[in-house]
Amino acid sequence: MEEIKKVLVKARHARKINWLKAQKLLSESLKIYPESAELAIELADIYFQQRLYRQAINTCQTALLYTDNEELLIIIANCFLSMREYHIANSYFQRVKQESPELLYNQAVSLARTKQFEEAIRIAQKVVDYRIKSPVPYILLAELYYNQKEYHKAISCCNQAQVIAGLSSDVCFLRGMSWLAQQNLLKAYWDFHQGEIFKIGNSEYYRSYGIVCEGIGKTDKAIELLRKAIDIAPQKPGAYLELIRIYLVHNMLDSAGELLAAARNSLPEDFPLAIMYNRIIDGLTQSQS
Repeated sequence: MEEIKKVLVKARHARKINWLKAQKLLSESLKIYPESAELAIELADIYFQQRLYRQAINTCQTALLYTDNEELLIIIANCFLSMREYHIANSYFQRVKQESPELLYNQAVSLARTKQFEEAIRIAQKVVDYRIKSPVPYILLAELYYNQKEYHKAISCCNQAQVIAGLSSDVCFLRGMSWLAQQNLLKAYWDFHQGEIFKIGNSEYYRSYGIVCEGIGKTDKAIELLRKAIDIAPQKPGAYLELIRIYLVHNMLDSAGELLAAARNSLPEDFPLAIMYNRIIDGLTQSQS
C-alpha cells in the first residue's frame, strides 16, 4: 500500500536522527495496519539494533498472527540467539525455508551452542559452499571439527581461513590447539608463538602454550605463560595444576607451595590440589631429612 511505503520512508529517515521517533511512528502505524509485515520488520529491526530483544520478539509474534512472512521468524530466531536461548532459537530457525549465508551461519552457531555438533557442521558446510570471501565460516567449522576431535579437518579449515584473510588470533589458537591435541608440539609451538602478536586475551591460549613450551624444554617460558593464564582467569584450576606440576617436576617446592596457597584462595578446595599438596609436603620432608 502507498500509505505504508510513506510511513516506511518517514521512519527510516527519522531513525537516522532519533530511533525513538521512528519507533513511535511505526508502532502507531501498526495499530492501523497490523497485517503489514514491512512495518513490523522495520520496527523489530529497530528494537534488535537497540538490543531490546523482547520487544522485537513481541512485535514479530504479533505480526505473525496476520502474515507468514519468514523474515519475522528470522528476526525472532536471531533475538533468541542473541539472548543465548539457543534451544528456542533452533526451533525458529527450523521453521525458515529460505537460505542465505548469514542465516545458515547463525543457525549453525545456535546448534553448536546446544552441542548438536554434527548438524552444526552440516549447516556450516552449506555456508562454505557459497564460497563467500570471509574467514568466519571456516573458523566456525574449525571449532566444530575440533570439538569432534577431527583435528586434521580443523587444521584444514584454519588454513583456508588464513588464505582468505591472512593470519589471525583465531587461526593461531585453533590450529595450535589442534596440533597440541595430536601431540605435534613443534607445530603447536609455532602457531602459538605466531599468536603472540595478537595479544590474545584467552587464558586457555596461555595455558596450552605453556604446556607446549614445557614439552619442548622451554620451562622458563612455560612458567611465564601459565602465570599469565592465572592472571587472566584466576578462578580456573587448569593453569594452577599445570604450573604446580612443572614446579614439582623441577623440584621447585617453595614455588609450588606458594602457588598452592594462592590457588586455595581463588579456588574451592578439590581433589587434584589435595594430591599436589601431599606431594609438596612429601618433597619438603625428604629434602629436610
